[in-house]
Amino acid sequence: MGFETVTGIEPSTAAISAAPAHRHSWIREGIFVESDYKPESFDLICCFMTMEHVREPADIANSVLRLLKPGGAFVTVTHDYRSFVNRLMGRRSPIVDIEHMQLFSARSIASLFTRCGYVNVQTHPFSNRYALRYWMRLTPLPAGVKNIAQRFIESTGIDRLKISMNVGNTVAFGYKPVDHFGALNTAFGLTVYSVCIWCGSPTWLALIGGNLAGLAFNFVTTGGLVFADLSPRRIPAFAAVYV
Repeated sequence: MGFETVTGIEPSTAAISAAPAHRHSWIREGIFVESDYKPESFDLICCFMTMEHVREPADIANSVLRLLKPGGAFVTVTHDYRSFVNRLMGRRSPIVDIEHMQLFSARSIASLFTRCGYVNVQTHPFSNRYALRYWMRLTPLPAGVKNIAQRFIESTGIDRLKISMNVGNTVAFGYKPVDHFGALNTAFGLTVYSVCIWCGSPTWLALIGGNLAGLAFNFVTTGGLVFADLSPRRIPAFAAVYV
C-alpha cells in the first residue's frame, strides 16, 4: 500500500468498535498526548473536526510541529464560520454548538498555522457527500416539519440518495520547516511514511503512500469514503480514510 506505520487516536469506544476488525490494531483509545510519541517521528499528522473542541488549539499545533519530521505536513479539517452557508444560517448553523470551544475561518486557521511556525500554509474549501437523510437531520427546521420531511423521503426511498454539498468546511495544511531546501529533495526516493491521525467521531485513519515533497492537497469525498489526493508534482500518493 505504500505506508509503513499508521496510528489512530480515538476517545470513543463505540467508534472504535464500529471500525473494521483489521483496523483495530491501528487505533489507540484515548486522547492525544504528545509525550506518548517520539519527537520528529511522523511525516504526516492529521486532525479532523477536532481543533474546534480543544481549549488551546495552538498547543495542539505546537505539539504536532515537534512530532513531525522536517518537511512533514500537518492537515486539519475545521468548520469555516465565514463560509456562505454558515453566514446565511447564522445562529441556526449546526456549527454553533456548545461542544465547540472555538470557531475558525479559513483566515484564522491559516494564521494559527503560521504563528506556530508552519510554512507553505494553504486552505481550501471542499464538499461533503452524505445521504439525504443525514442532511435532513442537520437542517434547522422545526421538529414537526422535519419529522414530516423525514417520513416523506423515507417513504419515497430517496433518503439514501447521496448528495454532495459545500457546507462550509475547510481543509488546511502546512509543513514543518527543513534546515535547507536540498534536504527536501533527498526525500524523492522514499515511498513509505509513518502517519498519525485523530479526530472526534466517527473515526478516521490514514493510509499514506508516495512522496510528501511538493505536496498538493485536493480533498474530495465520494460515498462513504473520503479520499485525499496527496499527489506531489512527480510521484503519486494516496490516502483513503473513513472507517
